[in-house]
Amino acid sequence: MLLGALIFAATIIYEHSELEMATNYAMLPTTTGWLNLIALSLVCTVITNLALVHAIQMIGPTITAVLGVLEPVTAILLGIVFMGEELTPPIVLGIMLIIPAVLIIVLQKYK
Repeated sequence: MLLGALIFAATIIYEHSELEMATNYAMLPTTTGWLNLIALSLVCTVITNLALVHAIQMIGPTITAVLGVLEPVTAILLGIVFMGEELTPPIVLGIMLIIPAVLIIVLQKYK
């Protein structure tokens, strides 16, 4: 988390510099922007980490890790269903690589 904060701080300093590329990045000029950033960071870090700890306690670390590998597939499916994203051949290929890998890991447990 400290590394992320340092990268964010470096970006802010860079954006306030007089360099030409600094104009390509948008700042958060309003209080609403900062509140949105804080809310996003809370949802993406605090809530997900609490859910991860709870999952480890409930089903164990191995199954939690295996299910965590399915996160990209879940994100893709939610994006298609709720955000209208397009299902492209590279995405299908990625799903076809992820699902068998997870199945191999899960089925090895039952040998």
